[in-house]
Amino acid sequence: MSMDPVEKEELLTRIHELEEQAKELDQKSYNLFILYHASKALGSMLDEEELLQLTVDMTTEVMGVEWGAIYLVNEDTGFLELRKVKGLESRETPPIALKLGEGFPLWMNEKSEILSFQAVPPEALFFNAFPEIKLLEPHQPSIVVPLFHKVRFLGFLILSHRLDGQSFSTNDFELLTTITSLSATALMNAHLYELAIRDGTTKLFVARYFRRRLQEEVKRSKRYNKPLSLIMMDIDDFKKVNDLHGHLQGDHTLAQISAIIRSCSREDVDIPCRYGGEEFALLLPETDLNGAYLVAERIRSKVESARFASSQIYVTISAGVAVYPDDAEIDEALVEKADFALYESKKSGKNKVSVHKKSNLKGLANKS
Repeated sequence: MSMDPVEKEELLTRIHELEEQAKELDQKSYNLFILYHASKALGSMLDEEELLQLTVDMTTEVMGVEWGAIYLVNEDTGFLELRKVKGLESRETPPIALKLGEGFPLWMNEKSEILSFQAVPPEALFFNAFPEIKLLEPHQPSIVVPLFHKVRFLGFLILSHRLDGQSFSTNDFELLTTITSLSATALMNAHLYELAIRDGTTKLFVARYFRRRLQEEVKRSKRYNKPLSLIMMDIDDFKKVNDLHGHLQGDHTLAQISAIIRSCSREDVDIPCRYGGEEFALLLPETDLNGAYLVAERIRSKVESARFASSQIYVTISAGVAVYPDDAEIDEALVEKADFALYESKKSGKNKVSVHKKSNLKGLANKS
């Protein structure tokens, strides 16, 4: 029996509707899958660099674009700075720092969502707020996704065109908005965590965090039979700096000395800390006494030759070194031994590095 033409048309229409519904369900399932894993990954990270890299990697992969970049506001300078980029490695990445233009407050009032770069007219508030973003035009950006945490503007994600030539869909925009919202929340959590464990003046770790890490590193050194060294440092006669030049210049000096300590430390390995007012500690995992002594001497020498707070201030530091397990086998004792070596440096003339008396420097002159 042949089907009535009208019935056939109705059947084909229904099949088409079911196919569209199936596609929609598949897309929603895919979105839920992506968002579940994005939420799980982003929510477990407290390192800002890793968060930014994951965000740009994830969005470029999910959206199937040629390249992506993340710009964040630098709170110290008020500039937007390029932080992470993916897919432009073989090109000349634009070396720009975006200054928040005069139109920024007005643009914020618009509460703009995702913008199509090509569709934004030249006179738009977006370009008034971020005038230098036009330097990206040779790289053919496609969309701009602002990063907000509640009402706080953090920066934005920029994506190029899709590799398959398709336009971004409403579903793409919804998925991007949710992913970047998760990323913005994770970034704020990471920022708050940094504020909790870093000293505001020196950007070094605070003593509370340092003591926790010291306990962990002693346990790890014991488990793997590895050395662990501790350097305790103190600025010589720092009270004179505050008395003669004021506390503001004193803070600048502390910050500059802290930068020297960081420059002599291994990133993501050593643990530099502001231990007290003008006292610092540097924990050196898997480092023996000779290695720690060389680091301490390098810091001492750099501080001695530096001039601080616009070349007005000259200071020196004294340091003491102790090592696990030769000098101490528990964390409190290691601090005590390094502190005692520091006291020896102070007592014997200052501006020097001493090691705990149980230690044995090989091939180096012990200055204590």
